[in-house]
This record gives sequence, C-alpha cells and structure tokens, in this order.
Amino acid sequence: MEISKIKIGKLEEPLNSPFEISLGVMDKLNSAVVCVETNEGTKGFGEAAPSMFTGDTQSIILESIKAIEESLLGRDIRNYRKISKDLQKRFEFQYTARTAIETAVIDAFTRYKNISMSNLFGGVNRNVKTDITIPITKPEKAGELASTYSGLGFKSLKIKVGSGDDIERLSTICKKAPNCSLKVDANQAFTPKEAVGFSRKLEKMGIDVEIFEQPVDKYDMKGLKFVKENSPYPLAVDESLFSPSDAFCIASKGVADVFNLKIMESGLVPSIDIISIAESAGIDLMIGCMSETSISIMTAASLVSGTNAFSYVDLDSLFFLEKNLIDLEIGPELKAPETYGHGIPHASIEQAVDWI
Repeated sequence: MEISKIKIGKLEEPLNSPFEISLGVMDKLNSAVVCVETNEGTKGFGEAAPSMFTGDTQSIILESIKAIEESLLGRDIRNYRKISKDLQKRFEFQYTARTAIETAVIDAFTRYKNISMSNLFGGVNRNVKTDITIPITKPEKAGELASTYSGLGFKSLKIKVGSGDDIERLSTICKKAPNCSLKVDANQAFTPKEAVGFSRKLEKMGIDVEIFEQPVDKYDMKGLKFVKENSPYPLAVDESLFSPSDAFCIASKGVADVFNLKIMESGLVPSIDIISIAESAGIDLMIGCMSETSISIMTAASLVSGTNAFSYVDLDSLFFLEKNLIDLEIGPELKAPETYGHGIPHASIEQAVDWI
C-alpha cells in the first residue's frame, strides 16, 4: 500500500457574508487539497485551510506541499503514525500542509480497510452536535442571527468579541436566544486586566458564559494565568495551542481550564497526543475550526465521534460557505454522508478542486 502519486489543487469558495473577528475580516475560503494514491489504486483526500492564526496563505501551503511530497512517495499508508512523526520533525511549522497530508493518508488507509475514521479513532459512527458562531457585528444584527440560529435548533452560540460594543451585543443575544448557552471568544483582543474586567461585568449582568476563549496574547502565559485565576468563567486556549509540547507546557503551568484543539493548528495525528495530555491533566477539551470545507470538518467530527473526548464542539465553518461539497442543512448535527474515511465522496472533491 505504497503512495505512488500525489496531486494538489485549489478549492476556493466565497463566504455567504463577511466574517469579522478581532484580528480581521474574512470573505472567502482559499483552501489547498491533497490527493494521495497508492500503487493499488486507493485514494485519500485532505484539506489545508489557511488562516491569520497560522500565517499561511494558499500559495504558501501549496509550495509547502510541493516541498513535502517527494518524501512521501513510496511510503506505506499503513504506517501513517510514522509518516506523521517524520513530517513533524522535517516540516515543523508547515501546520496546515501537514494536516492535509495526514488527512489524505488516513482517508486512504481507512477506505482501504473499509472503515470510517471514527472507527479508527476508537469509536462508532455517531452524529456530532456543534455550536455556531456569531461574528463581530452590530448588536441588532447579532440578535437577529441568534434568534435565527436558535430557531434552527442550535443550543450553543459562540460569540466573537473585541470591539467597543461587545457588552451590548452579548446582552442583545441573550434576549433573542435565552435558551442558548454562550461561549465568548476574544482572539487575543484584551490585556489581562481588561479581560478580567470584561468577564466580571458580564457576570454582574447575569450573563452566563460556558467558556472564555483566548482573551489575551497567545504567548502571555502569566496573563492567561491571571485571567484564569480572576475570571468567573472557565478559560480556554486556542491560538496558544499548536502542538503536544504546547499542550504539556500549558498544562504544567496551570494556565487553562480548556484546550480548544484545531487540527489545522495541531495536525491530525498529534491531536491524539494532545487529547491524552488533556485527559491526564484534567483539562477539558473543545474542538474548533478555521474557514474550512466539509473535508476537514468531517475529519474533525470523526475525531470527536471516535474518541468521545470533547465536551465542546465548534465545527461550523461549512455553514458560512455559499456552496458545499455535500448537501447540507444548517443545523447543529453533523453527519458524514458515507461510512468510509472522512465520509466526503471523492467524486465531489475531484469535481470541485482546480487541480494544478
């Protein structure tokens, strides 16, 4: 089962509306897609989604994959963990490119074995329930979105903050969707004192928050610990977490209650190690996403379904695309349309990608 051929291509799709967070505005998905094919004809597909967090762009990712692909030819897909370890050593900072390759290799392996990724990760196929995110927008618009999403069955909303009207926006959302739980994500927008003051103000207003995510700079371990010890809400790290070594450092310093793991930041196989570290340290787990298609979203959902390790799920980016690779109704349940691999039909991917 040796890799005999590798293809790469572009997958671009506009968002159905601009998506603003504290670090900037996104209006288009620009992913790279990898296809690996074995000497026996088995194929696997993976996605690399650039983001402002990793510093990747589509062109950088494509060049990274080109640099990596020669080292993959002739490798046996059954040794996917060894392939992953080698990629981590040789291409440490090519996060998203590595994730795409890992996903493609594992997709091929599980289809060769006639099993799903959920099965490979240790569980049965089951639906995964996600929250949905409300970006930085006017309070009135945020309230409308909250009401709409609540009506579609979502029970949990993730609110982006980091602007001057955050308090009004959250207050409006609470009124429009009173039965929804809330996560608050600052994307490093605050100083430690600002973050504590903000969270205490929400508490005084009676706004309950499940998770306060990445309130301060990703490198500020002292600041994160200050917020954790003085905020009334559990603190989650996201941009601070890119590797198992990051997870070990964060756990040992006691600066977080929750890991928000993203396979685009951590890689697919290393995510298993991060899960083990979190469980050993008594840290809760959340899974999140960048601006991604159903290829990587369903891969991440398979990790959730297989490991049964995540208390919080934020895999909603496919709801913000104008078009999807699969028929999709906006709602909290994610279910892959096929039983093998990550579940996305290969024919749909082949047709959608602009192969180079």
